[in-house]
Amino acid sequence: MTETLRRPDAVLFDLDGTLIDSELFAIESWEMTSAREGVAIPRAVFEAMVGTDRQGCIDRLAAVIDDDTVRQRVMNACDAVHYERLSSNVLPLKAGAVAALDWLDAAGIPYALVTSSSRREVDLKLEPDLLRRFQVVVSRNDVSRPKPDPEPYLLAARLMGVAPERCLALEDSAPGATSAFRAGVPVVVIIDIHPPMLGRDVHPRMTVRSLAEAWPALFGASLELPA
Repeated sequence: MTETLRRPDAVLFDLDGTLIDSELFAIESWEMTSAREGVAIPRAVFEAMVGTDRQGCIDRLAAVIDDDTVRQRVMNACDAVHYERLSSNVLPLKAGAVAALDWLDAAGIPYALVTSSSRREVDLKLEPDLLRRFQVVVSRNDVSRPKPDPEPYLLAARLMGVAPERCLALEDSAPGATSAFRAGVPVVVIIDIHPPMLGRDVHPRMTVRSLAEAWPALFGASLELPA
């Protein structure tokens, strides 16, 4: 950990692996698809997709599937499997997710969602009442250059009417942390499956293991609200 951060004017949340426990769910969809399609793909390839958008997944598949037609078939098949599973499963929230939003509401700090998921996925992954709590939602559909490019976080800060350096980003993946850092947004990494392999030029303010663990370090307060 580094120095305690000053109170931000807005908090920008990643979705997958930060607010919802969805990364293993996505990996399972990939494993189911590769088995059905009869294509052997190492689990490490799927884990490397964490935090990436659709094109990032395609690029990583290219390392193990040379044939463009087969690669596209596997990608389309995984889309079908993933959306089918999302439609029939409620993804669990990460520990402390709702408490974090409650704390921010009580503190009068607005917050946004900044994700590499499509808007269709966002609508399936989050309950409507929870989604409506976010003042701004930036999805994959809203940008031309997704994470790790800074565009998603720059757009979120602009839509929130807050300078990037006055925001705080919460991320679990290397692409997400890189995106926030390059946008000039202080970033806190919350470890999900594995600690992300950050580039030498990306310096998070701190790395923690849960949202609940982050709060005392960030704000000098727990997520517990007074009765």
